[in-house]
Amino acid sequence: MSGFLRPGAKETLRRHGWLIGAAALAALALGALAEAALAGAPLAVAGLAILLAAAFWMARDGLLRARLSGGAPGPGLVAVREGRVAYFGPDGGGVADLDALASIALARGPHGPVWLMRGADGALLRAPAAAEGADALLDAFAALPGFDQARVSRALAAADVEREVWRRPARNAVRLARD
Repeated sequence: MSGFLRPGAKETLRRHGWLIGAAALAALALGALAEAALAGAPLAVAGLAILLAAAFWMARDGLLRARLSGGAPGPGLVAVREGRVAYFGPDGGGVADLDALASIALARGPHGPVWLMRGADGALLRAPAAAEGADALLDAFAALPGFDQARVSRALAAADVEREVWRRPARNAVRLARD
């Protein structure tokens, strides 16, 4: 069964799997929504509208992941385990704790976007967004306070060489906001 799909088709399915799934979910939800509306079932219509909204968010997330991964796989390997990011590549690598990150930026690299993770101590970990396993970074970053995927999307669209997408909120600002 592994020879059923060409390598290029496998790569396309890997990159756009979320989008394909979202389109299928949206098509099913729209069909069922029309049927429920014609049948006069308001609860079904509301539930299917929620399902359609979920398909929209799934498509948005899938598009961002496809844009980050680029065309061909990038160099190296990214691993995210227990709040720690590790990157091992041909030109170096390193490890960073998510709790110790001060900022995250996106930069343009020779193989597409590159995540720049800067620790509170100033240490910098660079990881290509197209590296094997790098798709887990977006999920790991989503757990950081104030991380916004819309900023990542805007950074990808910008022509800047480097754009910050997240900065750890100052602890004093959080304390003052509660008082």
